[in-house]
Amino acid sequence: MVKQAYELVPELKAIPLDFAMRAMEEFMATEDARQATAQGLKIFLNSMRDGAAVVRRAIHRAFNENVGLLSLSEIADNELMWAHYAASHTGLVLCFDEQHRFFNRRRTENDEFYFVRKVRYSDEAPVSLATIDGDALLITKGTRWSYEREWRMLVPLRDATRSLPVAGDTVHLFAFPNDALRGVILGVNTTVETEAEVKSLLSRPEFRHINMTRAILDLDSRSIRVPVV
Repeated sequence: MVKQAYELVPELKAIPLDFAMRAMEEFMATEDARQATAQGLKIFLNSMRDGAAVVRRAIHRAFNENVGLLSLSEIADNELMWAHYAASHTGLVLCFDEQHRFFNRRRTENDEFYFVRKVRYSDEAPVSLATIDGDALLITKGTRWSYEREWRMLVPLRDATRSLPVAGDTVHLFAFPNDALRGVILGVNTTVETEAEVKSLLSRPEFRHINMTRAILDLDSRSIRVPVV
């Protein structure tokens, strides 16, 4: 991947090929290597020719293969999000304690993983490869998505608790501590069967601190109201 970028963008040859390949291939290695290569990746990105589409695609591919995103929202009452992300109001919303240590496990100030940060919304080109920070590719979205009020955590896929093959792809699952979860909101159209299953789970001793409620569709305003969890 890096070799192809060098062939298509001659300006990149000013950077030693072995350094660039090492920065990409070892990005998700051991803790010490991760810190070092994260800095190397930033240097590599900052040295690229601005607007090189082939390089952008290569970087996106590298991130996609190695980095996962935990996507969270500040809000739970947006009708469009319930439709898109909760199977047309049949699903549910998990309410987390944003102050829980699980969401701030950054080990050093240079660590890009395991802490939440606010998504940036902009209609400008999402990245300029001459000025980009290492994680900017993954926390910038167009302003049409600003209603989501999203926060993200970057996580190495190699740290997944469990990985499952699904429809020709791989789904990476990450465990979180029970006490990080404080509530569950059922959708307006959540089935009786799903509600019973959630109630059964929450009856276990380790989950009894978690409150459950159901979203309400306000027919007058065509909006979603969520009781306090």
